[in-house]
Amino acid sequence: MKKDLALTIITEVYDEIANHINEKNEDVDESEIIDFLHGIAQKLFTSSFHLPLDLHSQQMSFDDEYKTLASAGLSSYKNTNDIMESIRQTQCEIIEEANQKQLINEENISQRFKDIQHHMSSEISRANETITDLHKQLHSLERKARIDPLTKTFNRRSMDEYMNIKCNKNAHADHFHLLILDIDDFKKINDTFGHIAGDKVLIFLANIFKKTLRDGDPVFRYGGEEFVIILNRTDKEGALLAARRILEIVRNNKLLFKNRQMAITLSIGLAHCKEEDTPVSIIERADKALYEAKHMGKDQLQIAKD
Repeated sequence: MKKDLALTIITEVYDEIANHINEKNEDVDESEIIDFLHGIAQKLFTSSFHLPLDLHSQQMSFDDEYKTLASAGLSSYKNTNDIMESIRQTQCEIIEEANQKQLINEENISQRFKDIQHHMSSEISRANETITDLHKQLHSLERKARIDPLTKTFNRRSMDEYMNIKCNKNAHADHFHLLILDIDDFKKINDTFGHIAGDKVLIFLANIFKKTLRDGDPVFRYGGEEFVIILNRTDKEGALLAARRILEIVRNNKLLFKNRQMAITLSIGLAHCKEEDTPVSIIERADKALYEAKHMGKDQLQIAKD
């Protein structure tokens, strides 16, 4: 686990406990803290805890029919595996008990049981292989469903799910910052260099974002030539610093395409999440700031009015 992500998780847990204690009107005993920690652990496993989006550390809800069927298949195979393992153990106990009481011919019955056990072991191995394969397929389906195939950033569906979690009124308050980034004159790039060049620009920028940002700050392809970035656990100055660093890096790096250099710039709208914000309201404010950045001449950052 990367250091930034580990620190974020630890901070989230600490804040959750601190808020719980502050809300109590009486002293909190040790057992209550332990119970509360168990509750937090359960939240972590069910992805309801307020953590940064990460492919390995957090799974989003994904209720398509094929996932339901795959999950049912996994459950069925696991149950079969458990039952067969239990039968095998019971057989071993029967042999041992019969041996001690000298009720059966050990050699004959033992051989028969061994044959059965060998058959069951083979079935268990096949079931385990199937379970492993289904797990891999399910993980692949989930990944494909929330990753933009071109830029390998998270897609719009992922953003909607993530924002619903971040803005949930029942969730731990985490007043993040949101950036909407739009490529300046993207149509001109497509018209001048072709649509393949436009795709290269999108990939180029996505790679810059990933290298520039912290692990806990997810990048989403919002649509067309627009991206959304969530800056978690940072104040206004930290958000401004991150946005300006992105502008500078993009401005100072030119993409080479068919021996021609393409100068790329961005316009950015920044909005701070308020306690009453919904996914729609914070995006609308960031979008207005983005429009202002375009209107003011592009290649710049504008901050949304609270």
